[in-house]
Amino acid sequence: LDFSHNHLGLDSARALASLLAEDKTIKMLDLTGNDIDEHGVVLLCRALRSNRTLTELRLGGNSVRHEGGMAVAQLLQENDTLAHLHLPNAMLDTENLVAISTVLHGNTSIVTLDVQRPLNLSLMEAVPDHFSRMLGVNRTLCDLDLSK
Repeated sequence: LDFSHNHLGLDSARALASLLAEDKTIKMLDLTGNDIDEHGVVLLCRALRSNRTLTELRLGGNSVRHEGGMAVAQLLQENDTLAHLHLPNAMLDTENLVAISTVLHGNTSIVTLDVQRPLNLSLMEAVPDHFSRMLGVNRTLCDLDLSK
């Protein structure tokens, strides 16, 4: 389901969250380049915690920010079917990246993770250390993009 670059906002995210909570058919959702803020991302992530059909989620170019990034980390902790997650240019902060790398220690479904171009914060040097420790134990992640 490709809704990329359609200027979708919070109301659309709320409607999609309702759909995804019950859906048994959608395998890919592309919301790249919309106007979905962190509150919309939280709604989507809550709905996807119990969804067992979606395997690919693209949220790049949205204002995921801190609260949304933490919701993504929680989603990765609870959902065991999501295999491909794309979050480039999503305004993720250092704490988000550390939280995501931490939950990936035990995640056995994520194969692709794209978190390129996060916010440039002074603590960014901590991020590679956390991801390198995660990669030491995670055996499913094959494609990781941390580029700036």
